[in-house]
This record gives sequence, structure tokens and C-alpha cells, in this order.
Amino acid sequence: MTPPLPSRRPSASTCRLWSRTGRSVDPKLLPLDHSPAGKTRTVVRFEQSVDLLNLARCSRSHAERGSERLFRSGSHALRGRRAGRRLVQSGSVRTSLPRGAWEREKMSCVGASTRLLRSGSHALRGSEQTRWGENPAFWLGEKTMRKTFFVLTSSLALGLLLLLLVLASAGQPALAAPSSPTTQAVTACTPIGDARGMSGQTVTVCGRATMYTGGFYAGSGNAKFYVQDGTGGVQVQMFDENGTPLPTVALGDWVTVTGQIGAYRNEIQLVPADNPNDVSVTAGAPADVPAPLVKGLGEIGEETEGWLVRVQGRATRIQEYTYNWEMDLTDGQHSLLIYVDKNTGASLSGYQIGYTYVITGISTQYDANYQVKPRMQADIALMPSLLIEKEAPLTVQAGALLTYTIRVSNYTQISLTNLVVTDRLPITNAVLAYPLDGGTLMPGGVLSWTYSSLADGAAAAFRFVITATGELGDVISNSRYAVWAAEWVTHETGLPVFTFIGDYLPIYEIQGDGFRSPYTGLLVRTVGIVTGFFEGNSTAYGNFDGFYIQDPNGDGNDATSDGIFVKYATSVNPGVSIGDRVTVTGTVDEFSEWDGPTCSSNECQTQIYISSAAAVQINGTGSLSPTVLDPPGDPDAALVYFEAREGMLTTLPLTGAVVGPTSYGTIMVIPGDEGVDRVMRGGPYEGMPFGVRPDERYGSGAPNLIVGSVVTGVNGPLAYTYGNYAVSDQDGYTVVYSQPLPSPVPTWPAPGTDQFSAATFNTYNFDGEDGNTKLTKVLSTVINLGPPTWLALEEIATLPTCVDIRGNTVTGVISDLVAALAAQGYTYQYAASHPDVGCHGVAVLWDTARVSQVVTGTYQTCSASGSSSSTAYDHYCDGTGLYPLFSRRPVVVTGTVATDAGPVQMVVIGSHFKSKRGGSSADQRRLEQAQFVAGLVDSFVAEGTANALVMGDLNDFLDSPPLQALQASGNLTDTFYLLPSETRYSYIHLGVSQVLDHILVSPGLLSAVSDISPLHYNADFPYNPYSGDGSVVWRTSDHDPVAAAFQPAPDLSRSTKTVTPTGDVQVGDILTYTITLSNSGSVDAHVTLTDTLPTALWPVQGWPGLTWSGTVTAGGQVTLTLVVQATTTLTSSVTVSNIVTIHDGWNAAFDIHSPETSIRKPVWRVYLPLVLKNP
Repeated sequence: MTPPLPSRRPSASTCRLWSRTGRSVDPKLLPLDHSPAGKTRTVVRFEQSVDLLNLARCSRSHAERGSERLFRSGSHALRGRRAGRRLVQSGSVRTSLPRGAWEREKMSCVGASTRLLRSGSHALRGSEQTRWGENPAFWLGEKTMRKTFFVLTSSLALGLLLLLLVLASAGQPALAAPSSPTTQAVTACTPIGDARGMSGQTVTVCGRATMYTGGFYAGSGNAKFYVQDGTGGVQVQMFDENGTPLPTVALGDWVTVTGQIGAYRNEIQLVPADNPNDVSVTAGAPADVPAPLVKGLGEIGEETEGWLVRVQGRATRIQEYTYNWEMDLTDGQHSLLIYVDKNTGASLSGYQIGYTYVITGISTQYDANYQVKPRMQADIALMPSLLIEKEAPLTVQAGALLTYTIRVSNYTQISLTNLVVTDRLPITNAVLAYPLDGGTLMPGGVLSWTYSSLADGAAAAFRFVITATGELGDVISNSRYAVWAAEWVTHETGLPVFTFIGDYLPIYEIQGDGFRSPYTGLLVRTVGIVTGFFEGNSTAYGNFDGFYIQDPNGDGNDATSDGIFVKYATSVNPGVSIGDRVTVTGTVDEFSEWDGPTCSSNECQTQIYISSAAAVQINGTGSLSPTVLDPPGDPDAALVYFEAREGMLTTLPLTGAVVGPTSYGTIMVIPGDEGVDRVMRGGPYEGMPFGVRPDERYGSGAPNLIVGSVVTGVNGPLAYTYGNYAVSDQDGYTVVYSQPLPSPVPTWPAPGTDQFSAATFNTYNFDGEDGNTKLTKVLSTVINLGPPTWLALEEIATLPTCVDIRGNTVTGVISDLVAALAAQGYTYQYAASHPDVGCHGVAVLWDTARVSQVVTGTYQTCSASGSSSSTAYDHYCDGTGLYPLFSRRPVVVTGTVATDAGPVQMVVIGSHFKSKRGGSSADQRRLEQAQFVAGLVDSFVAEGTANALVMGDLNDFLDSPPLQALQASGNLTDTFYLLPSETRYSYIHLGVSQVLDHILVSPGLLSAVSDISPLHYNADFPYNPYSGDGSVVWRTSDHDPVAAAFQPAPDLSRSTKTVTPTGDVQVGDILTYTITLSNSGSVDAHVTLTDTLPTALWPVQGWPGLTWSGTVTAGGQVTLTLVVQATTTLTSSVTVSNIVTIHDGWNAAFDIHSPETSIRKPVWRVYLPLVLKNP
């Protein structure tokens, strides 16, 4: 086993230690009474960030052997830290050294480079480079490297060239290649459409440049451009820290780019690792740029990101900023931001609101916003247009007059003459009163106006008046109106206009049939009955109050809600009561406590905001019946179901089963008639849970309930609060059944000498500010876990003192916990990561009475999807233009566990992945984190490590892409799969029980798992009163700890015995028996083997006495061969099978039979001579 190297530059003593023991260890990190053990061989194991130059300084042989091992692994990339290179996870190995380093150190690395050339699948990069081919790519530094290269024979070079040509012909995009192929590298290109989905991987793409360098701001000293093939487009971000000079790319150039796929501010980008060598440019022309995709404003999104597109719309805002211009375009239904970077030389000066523009540019994304970025002034074209719009009041009284105003605007750049404006009158609920502005009633109920001339940029208004003839609640629709002119024969039309008869806009019309109101931002007046109150709080937007109103009649449409929230500041008191019939005048908006008015479509509550009590008039009283909630189980269907009832008075069928404990006054329930008391993620009830909370702020006064309790009498309006639909209960519900605490407290047995155990526990921001109560509770939890042999802790303060992102000083607790365990008789040591911006990190602890030969380290890599806030304390990626992938580095510990079956050599990785909040960017980072950790495990396994264990709060589900990535190679399996599906949970989110905390193990350890389970101390229990009670273990955190027990043993059950030749043989023939001893267990097998030959066989060559003793290492194999002869003394044919008896020193002995062989005795025949008689 080869332990990890700590994140430090190797010292002289470290180099000496490498040479003596074969372990890459920093002596400063070892206990004073411990020296590393291992086979006496020179093997260097790199941490991902080790500097090859420092390695070379150790000795030539160390560099050669270390390079050879690393190159063979084919799964890592090394970048010299002093050279400011970043780590790239890929299927090839690339190393970079500072300019001139090869001249000083080249003799230390010649052997490594020679092996590199022989491998034929990796790339070595130096400062002075000579190119040979492109895929696979060979890069050699200095004359020494060039000399080494020419050891290739001419036949090998020819074969390699043919291979390169074959690879280059595959996968080319459907775009024309450059006209000068002799100047372009031969490369196998990944289609850009595919590459965009390969987050964290290194790819090579080819295509036309649709955006040149220097036009879009890319950060000081950096540059970016866009490249497109027939499958997609992507941003190429070049950082000067990754090498200079940066390539210059012009429109139409053919480019080949190798780099890592990542994301910045939610936009996919490709980042070359070595400029300018990773970017090959063949000159093209602007005429070579592919034609833009013509899209509607509503079509710009994820599907168009990176493409060159063309859109059109009418400008509603034009604004200049220091470094850019912005324009908002609308098509009447959708809007889109046009972002003009001043680096392009383009300007919006002189452009006017109201005009229609055709915009060509790159479809990009910035955070949650999609936008189009023009590349030059010519990309912003005025589209001559004749615009017609109509205005009318939202409401009108029955029998009253209603005035429509038609506005015609000339944006055609010419004067128009003989304009004709027509409007077909509404045919229901209204009649024409009289036209204005010279209008004439034509046959068929059409009003017509003529206008002699309208100058460019001018506008004219045309009005008419109708009488509302319908009844209260009827709708007047006016949708057929048009304009044309002598010079503009196209009949331009406008959007329909709706007016409601009455003095208000109905609530169901304000809500609409989608997640957002069609009246957002408009001042409305509506009427409803007060159904309940809600006191809210928001860290970002402050406290607020409000009440819910509901239309007493509704529209009968199940897709639209009849209720709505009326929000006001806490200083405003309208003085309403439940049952009041009120008229409310206010502004429609969308809001959430997390994001305020910037919330996304399905994460908002539609509301009417009022600024004063005078905006509410009480008009009597009324009543209505609640809607019985019966949501569907499908999560997507459930969202639509709840949205259509948002703000409405609701109730339960009879009872509600509590599936999420009381948290901030809210319980999560499902209808009790479903007959279940737990909702599992992926199960048939996943969409059903909804919240119930008192209307008081923070849910004050709510009973503290455990999952499994039952309530009744739930009544109140359905709110959307903190990402959850919840009934704002008005009069207090009744607890029918209160689930009691478990008795006795469940515990995990201490591992015996024939076992060891592992556990992971997210301690929920555990630091010194929590006081002794939290320390006592965490200590109790750990002891109740056995305590375990290995323990991973997440969200724990790992430094003595730390200043968090808010400027608060946080004190550490990890050493206090270790001391408290020692006081109870449990001796542990630990390794920890640097904490995150909240001063909480990851720690891995081990029982020193059971674990020895320990070496620790932390790992990091850089990514465009990484944590920008982590750069304040983790300087691994400084100067790369990228960010640390982990805000809390994975902690890696190698050690040997003593068991009765023998020592278990293993590597343990504790990790805490990115939280789920953050949308697609967070999802991508977790995926890259999983791929990185999986790569670590794969490298350990490739180097002979049989036993690997990864555990921690991985913040994702069993079937999620990150967990799939961890298990993709087969070197890890999640132990939760050993449990029934209904028991797989360590966390409850919005009433859904799910797995976020995992223990994954390699195959040998998987076969040794004797038990695995979460200990349900936290997820099922309310915060109060247990969190602050040091005498109980309940609700120490919001995550349950997860533990697994292992009973290690050798496993030779997959051993085999074969015989050659197969089929029948003759007496005297030679047979060869081959026994393959395969140990798939977690400890070495000390084997005694006895072969029992049948009497028909006689040994010719094999082991002495037909017995063998030896060791088969964990995960290893031993092959034995026995040569025998079919005896010549057989009197008849026989069928034989060879039996070998195996005892592995631990399990019961067992036999392996060879295939049967038939031995045939020759048949002797006597032929008498034929005597012929003479005739």
C-alpha cells in the first residue's frame, strides 16, 4: 500500500524517507514514536500537487521510478506548483515545469521521458518543446528529450503516423475543415455538443471561431473566444497563468482546443491548460463563420448557450454603464437582455426605445440569466417596423363606458402616408358607444381610421368608447386590430386586451394558470374574503406581515388559484379579521424569503404588496369552505397541484401523518388516509408532503413532534414559504398521537477483535461557540457508535481559532473532542482539512489501539466550477485563474487495522461535498468532486491497494450522478444498497426521507460488511427541546450518523483449477493442472494446499509432496502448476478428476475439483498371416 503525500514541498528528510521505505511521508506528520513500515523498495506516491522539479531534486532514480509509476497509472496530471500550473483530471498525464527547469534538472528525468515515449499514450511538456503528432500527443523538452525521441524506429514511427491519421478522421464535426490541412494538427475531436456534457474532463474540440479574442472581457491578462461546430458552441477561456503568449483568434479561424470542461457563473466553458500549445489556430475569414441560428426571444436558454444566434424584438430599455451597454428586448410575451461589451467597440448611443432591432451575437449565460452578446456594431441592426398597441382599463362597471386607446408608432425610418387603422369591435359583453379621433363604423362591426402621414419616430393615437353590457365577472375581449400604410402594406397587429366587468380584477385572474402572475409589476384592485394571517421573516429582506384573501366564487378552473397573499410591512396594520370581505389595491409581485423578488418561476409566492393601511377597505363579511388537500405522489405533478391552490383556504381530509419533525414551528405531513408514516425519496408518496405551521412568526407555539405522530384539525391558507408549501394554521391543530422517544436508545456495538467499524457523522456546524452541551452530545453520539475504529466528522471546527466570512472568531473543538474521548478511555488521533469560510471542515479519526502505520494527507484540484470563496484560505489554485474544487479538502488516511484474521491495510477518505443549494452550478461541482475522489481511489487500487473506504456527507442521493461517478469503475460500492429500500435514510428534507451520508467500500471490504445502518438520533426528531439538552443524544445534528461493521477474512472461493489438454488422453500422456488461488477478501490468506492425485495419475513436476504453503495477499493471486502422467499400468480405461484441498488459515477447508479427464487404455489386436493355397 502506498500512502498519500501531504500537501507540502518535499524536504531532504522526506526524500531520504522515500528512498528507505518506499513511502512518500513527511516525518513531521508522523507520531514521534512511529516510523513507517513497508516493503523496502523505491516507490514514490505523489499527492496531486507535487512539484516534479522537487521530485527530481531528490535523485535521478527516484524521479525515474516515480514518473514511471505515475505515467503507467494514466489517471493523473501533474502541474508544477511554482510554475503556477493547475491540475487537470484526465486520461493522460501531463507535467509542466518552469521555464529553464529542464536545463537544470534534465539529467534527472531522462529515464522517465524515455518510458513516457514507450508508453505511447501520454504527454510530457517542457519549456522548449518539439511537437510530434497531436493525438496521442508527444511533447519533448530540451535537446536531451529530442535525442531520446529518435530511438523510435522508422517502422514504429510509420505505424504511429497511420494510427494518428485514423484517429483524426473520426469524430470530425460537420463543418468544413481549413483549406490548408498541412498547417493543422492531426487531432481526434470531440463534438462540442458532447463535450459540453463532460464536466471536469479534458477534451479536444475543433470548429470555427464565432467570436474573436479581445472583444469580451475575460479578466485582467486573460482572453476568451467562442468556437462552434455542427453540434454546439462553447466559450474558450484562456488564463495567462496557464502560459503566454495567449493565442489570437479571429472570426472564421479554424481552431483546435484541448482543455478542461467546467463552468463559470453557470456558463459552460473550456479552459486550456497550456497556452498557447493547447490552442491550434488556422487562419480563416469572417465569411467562414457559420450562419447564426434564428431564434425567438423565449428560445434563448440552455439549448442555445454557446451558439451564434439572431433574435429580434422591440427595445424597452437602453442603458449605458462604465464598461458596457444594456438593452432589453421584448416580443410582447418574452424579454431578453442584450449585453454590449464596450471592448467590442459597439455602442447603443443613438438607439431608441420602442424601435425593433435585429441582434446577432453569442448566446451566453450569467448566473441564472440568459443573454445575447453582440460582437460588433454590425450585429445591432435596426429593423424597420410599424408598431400598434392598445390600452384599456383592467376593470369597468356594468353599464359604464370604457375607452380603448390604439397607439401607432412609426419605426420604419421613412415617413408613412395614407395609414389605415382598423379594430373589430368586441362581439360579447359590449357595444360601441361612439368612435373618437375621426373613426368610422364600417360594415361587419369594424371601426376604421385614416391618417394622412406619420413621420419616422412619430406616434399617433386613435380612440373609441364602448358600453359594458355584460354582468359582474364577465370579460370583454378585444383582440383584432391592425395598421398599414401606402409604403407599408403588411397588416401589423397587436396583442389582445381583456377587461373585467366590475370594479376589481378577480384573484384567479391575477394568479393565472402558471407559476407566475401575468400581472407582475402592475397596480391592481381585487376583492376577497380574509381567510388567515401569516407573519414572515427573511434574513435578506426583513420581517413582514400579511393576510390571505380568497374569491368567494372562484372561476371553477382547477388550474388557477382563487386565493392570494396580501403583504405589508410590520409597521402597517390594515386592521382586518378573518371573514372580512375586503377590497385591496396594490402591486402584484413574486417573492421568496431566500431570493426576494428575484426568485425563479416555481420558487415564488404570488402576492399583492400594499404600502399603507388605506389600500384595504372592509366591505362586510363572508365565509367559504376550505379545499381538502389530496396531492399526487409524483413530485412534478404535486408542484402544479399545490401552485393551483396557493393562497386558498385548505384542510386535511381528517388526519395528517407527521413525516417531518417540527422545525421552526413547521411539521411536514401527508393525508392520514394514505396509511403511511414515512415518505421515502423515489417512492410513490414523494410529492405529497406539505407543511403545517402556526401563523405566528417562526411558527411560535407549535408542538414539538417526532416523525410518526398524527394530527388533526388543520385549517388555513396554503402559503409558499422557504421553498415549501405550508398551511398557515389559524386556530391550532390537535395532536392525536405523539410518537414517543425510542427506548432504549439504539447503540452500535463496539467492534470485537475479529472486526473493525467505520462511521460518518455531520455534526452540524460544531464549534466552540456551541458550548459544552454540544460537545457532550457529540461525545455521546460517538461513544454510542461503538466507538468506531474509523470516524469521519463533517462540519466541525478544525483550527484552534478561525475568523469566518462574517468576521466572527470561531474556536476549534476537534482537539476537545479527542481529549474527551481519551478521558472515557478511547484514544484517537485525527487528520483534518482546513475549514471552509464558515470555519468548519472535515476530520478523520482512528482508534490508535487498533490502527497503526498511519500516514495522512489532503488533496485538492482546480476547476472553473470550484469555490471562489475558498481562495481566501486555500492558495492551491493561486495564479491559475481557477478555483479550488473543494472548499473542504478530502482527508486521506492510510493505515493498518489489527484483526484476528490478520492486518487489514486500507485507505480511508473522508469528504464533504458541495451543498445542494446552488442549482446546476452546485450539481456540477459535486459531480466533479465525485469524479476526483473516484480518481483517487482508482489510483490507489492501481497501485495495489485492496481495501478502500470513502465516507462523509456527500450531499447527494444514491442514484445521483455524483454517486454514480464514485461507483463507475467498480472500485467502490455504496453500503446502503445492502439495506432494504424503506430503511435507507440519514436526512429528512421537506418531509422526504433520503440518503445524503454515505459509506462506500471496495469489493474486498464489501464482502466483509457484517452490518450497516444509520443510527436515527436526529433526522426524525424536532430541534426543540432536544438540541439544547445535553442529557439526551437526540437532535445533536440534522443528519443521522451512519455506521458499518466489517468482519475481515480471506476469501479464496473464486479460486479455480484447470487441466490441459482437455478431452481424452492415452496412458502415458502428460497432463498439466493449473491452480489459481484468488483472494477477494480483505486480509491476506495463509494457505495450506494439499493435492490428492487419483491412482491413475503420477506426479512428474510440481510442489514437493503434493502440498504447498504460502501467502496470497488481499486482492492478489498465486498460480501453481502440477504436471502428471497417466500411468501405464492401467488395465482398463478410466475417468479421473484431480482434487485439491485448500485451507486459508481462517475459514473452513474446502475442495476444488478439476474437470474430468478420460484415460483410455490402448487396445491390442493380433493379426494372423493369411496363407494362400496354390490352385
